[in-house]
Amino acid sequence: MTQLVGILNVTPDSFSDGGHYDTAEAALLKAQQLMAEGAEVIDVGAESTRPGATALSAEDEWERLSPLLSEIVTKAHALGRFVSLDTRHAETAARGLSCGVDWINDVSGFQDPGMVPLLRESNCRAVLTHSLGIPADPLHHLPSDIDVIAHLLTHALRRIESLEEQGIAAHRLLYDPGIGFGKTNTQNLAILSSARSFKALGIPLLFGHSRKRFMQSISPYVAKDRDQMTLTYSSLLMMQGIDYLRVHAIGKHATLRTTILRKE
Repeated sequence: MTQLVGILNVTPDSFSDGGHYDTAEAALLKAQQLMAEGAEVIDVGAESTRPGATALSAEDEWERLSPLLSEIVTKAHALGRFVSLDTRHAETAARGLSCGVDWINDVSGFQDPGMVPLLRESNCRAVLTHSLGIPADPLHHLPSDIDVIAHLLTHALRRIESLEEQGIAAHRLLYDPGIGFGKTNTQNLAILSSARSFKALGIPLLFGHSRKRFMQSISPYVAKDRDQMTLTYSSLLMMQGIDYLRVHAIGKHATLRTTILRKE
């Protein structure tokens, strides 16, 4: 059964909900809501990775996280749920692990030189994401004439092998093909349509497509109004057996999941 990863952005500038949950009280209430609606994992992030976003230092990132992360972890663990920390900074990841987070979700693909050594010394799970740069740049993408599925599979297999050689066992990894990070709209759609191809990697798959910009090529809706389109792609992913979906509208996705399970 597909597991749901609830998005909790404690940022002023995320593309669809920036500024909504950037106080400790609002963030904790949102985390509780996500879990009540059916999220198995809460993914907490303090740095926006949308196109044009301002990059944060690890210190500024932690200033946003420190008032709330420990309490979210405590609440989640009490309910048997997990907490993922969305960060590309090894320093922030280390502080998060000290607070008890269960996953490190690094959309940069572990570019910080300190990230792999940190992960090697921990027992957390880690999300390996394909991206060409953070923040995302719509003008910087893979060549449009390549077989994007074959390219990503080859790249992922090499990275998994390299990480294993550096002491991070494959069973601790999840793979995210990076919808919206360095792909054309056509490539994003191809990845969603052929999602089950990534099962060849032999590790759990995480897709983060919720409300993303590629949907503009199909619909004029602004980000906050893209939940119905997100659900359409989520249905496709659930039917392909994708392990985790990182989404905003958890309640609607929990209903969708139940409907699909009943049909099966």
